[in-house]
Amino acid sequence: MPQDPKNFKYGSDASDSLANEGQVIEFYQVPSMRLVKFKSFLTQYEDTYSSKWQRTPVFGKMDPIHTFQHTQRVINLGWDVLAGSLNEAIENQQKLSLLIKMLYPSYTGSDKQKRIETAPMFKVKFMNLITDSSVSNSSGDAKVGGIVCTIDGFTHSPVTESGFFAKDGALFSKNIQMKCTMHILHTHDLGWNKNEGKFLEKSFPYGTEDVFIALDPADPSKADGSSDLTKTLQKSQFDIFATLREKWGVED
Repeated sequence: MPQDPKNFKYGSDASDSLANEGQVIEFYQVPSMRLVKFKSFLTQYEDTYSSKWQRTPVFGKMDPIHTFQHTQRVINLGWDVLAGSLNEAIENQQKLSLLIKMLYPSYTGSDKQKRIETAPMFKVKFMNLITDSSVSNSSGDAKVGGIVCTIDGFTHSPVTESGFFAKDGALFSKNIQMKCTMHILHTHDLGWNKNEGKFLEKSFPYGTEDVFIALDPADPSKADGSSDLTKTLQKSQFDIFATLREKWGVED
């Protein structure tokens, strides 16, 4: 039975329709240009942003000088791969086999003189929660709108209590629990425009524009907000950052 990663048609419930409408988790391996999609039976979603600072002690100061280095993003993802029929269970196993193969690099050369040509880089997309925010959410699959990342590996755990389908001496799981950790690579500039008080990528990270009030760094009274409360909050933010720069050595 040939695998068709673009269409879901072997399920026994409404999940096929939802998946065909775009509610899927997609993995695209860049070197092989292969794409695989799973229904989004999500069990875990942890999106972690970690900033790294270099903290240098200085003689005579109670606090070290804080120098910003970078911000990293790591996503832990878990999902169930469910089968409502034998055909769907076979298709799921085909997809999982392809997904596991995607963890391996691409080689060039003859059998005796092989060398690694390309590392197994991925682009992953899950609706607006895992997406390239510089691309519209409606702009295609993971190949077009996926976020670039490296993946540590996949944990593949069949749920034995759910049972198996059997055919021609082979077992096909009705329920498989999957997990992976993705280390995100930023492919567009991220940060704040100091002069305009605006974020460089307005749809980062979840494909929706944030609602915020721009602060004039030179004059906190020249804010876009009209209420006294808004202006007070903005001035407080301005004063806080000024204090951090002057007294605690926080660098821009």
